[in-house]
Amino acid sequence: MSARPCIAERVGVARRYVRSIDVRRDLDDPAALDGYVPTPTVDDTLHRLLRGLADGSTHRAFRITGPYGAGKSAFLLFLARLFQERREPSAATVLLAMRCPDRLSDLAATRAYEPLVVIGRRAPVADLILEALAHKVDGWRAPGRRPAVADVVLRLQAERREGRRDDSAVLDALREFARYVDRSHDGRGGVLLLIDEMGRCLEHAASREGGNDTSVFQALGEMAAGTGDAPVAVVGVLHQRFAEYASALGNGSRADWARSAERFEDLPFQESLEQVSFLLAEAIKVVGSGHDQCVTEAAGALYREAADLGLFPGRSAEIASLGPRLYPMHPAAVVALSAMARRFGQNERSAVGFLQSFEPGGFRDYAAETPYGPDSWYGLANLFDHVATRGEGGPRDGLQARRWRLLTDTLTAHRDLPPIEAAVLKCVGLLSVLD
Repeated sequence: MSARPCIAERVGVARRYVRSIDVRRDLDDPAALDGYVPTPTVDDTLHRLLRGLADGSTHRAFRITGPYGAGKSAFLLFLARLFQERREPSAATVLLAMRCPDRLSDLAATRAYEPLVVIGRRAPVADLILEALAHKVDGWRAPGRRPAVADVVLRLQAERREGRRDDSAVLDALREFARYVDRSHDGRGGVLLLIDEMGRCLEHAASREGGNDTSVFQALGEMAAGTGDAPVAVVGVLHQRFAEYASALGNGSRADWARSAERFEDLPFQESLEQVSFLLAEAIKVVGSGHDQCVTEAAGALYREAADLGLFPGRSAEIASLGPRLYPMHPAAVVALSAMARRFGQNERSAVGFLQSFEPGGFRDYAAETPYGPDSWYGLANLFDHVATRGEGGPRDGLQARRWRLLTDTLTAHRDLPPIEAAVLKCVGLLSVLD
């Protein structure tokens, strides 16, 4: 009798979930949105954004806040592609029509914004805006003459290399490019400044090197709030609240940061348990013609039982039907992954980050080492082992951190526990940490 194949020979991860999103790199990749799932969170966030970007709106500055791995960068790419495709509808527009048809009218009511993508890092945000402008005007393909602002951008870059830094001149160049785009669309255009990883820019601003200065962010918010012939909208992505980047500063500095934060409308971005389940079902792909019948039946029965027990409140029948697509993830592990992202908000504990990881005890490691079959499930004990092997992988403060230390200390003190008893302790302990 031949040995059973490992799970990795029958189950994989969809292409778009294998690598991280880079909005600037992927903006012109027609396959970058393959497998993207506009969830209810995406639909709601898009509705609020497009309403703010409607022609005539004077509040066009937003910050999308959510934990690592929640899909914020993928959403930003989706948003950028929607506006880029205003000239020629393609994959993003088709996806919008299929999944969020009510947003088509919202999109049509906006200006023809040109996406300008900034990838944040620990550097002055004005430098990064100038880099993005240089990249955009260098590859400009719109009809008409080359924008005059291109020469201004080159001059400003040369000046900054020589140590002459004028942030207001960079913002003036941004306005001038917005005017150019507006004119090229007969008075209905503008610039949509998208700042992925904006938190890294805020980290720099909060540092001694950055001088605790948020004036550029405040100026961007004010620019996006105005009317006139230079329509600019700003959408930034953060992993925590704006003010938390200034938590180590004095009261006066924190007050300045609070004023800057007020210029940006906050859009919380965090997927529910049901939405995480659907994302996992899209990300986990069966290799070949499908699962063996015994695996399909076992997965269906397990997820129906989990739904009957109340693990998936709200859309339990729909999620129960996803069982075969979620194999080999045990329902309890799916629930725990969702809870980890909500409670701890770190990349390795997000559902997508978990699928991407090659680390010990993770999804891919388990799939490569475990025989395929109806009795093979990645459960709570496996998830605990994965988090525990990271050293600092558990929660870092508060009651959850104390419970985590108690659990790990107990397991260390009782290394001779039989495997089944150790697994039970891990399951109960992890549930206690997530309670």
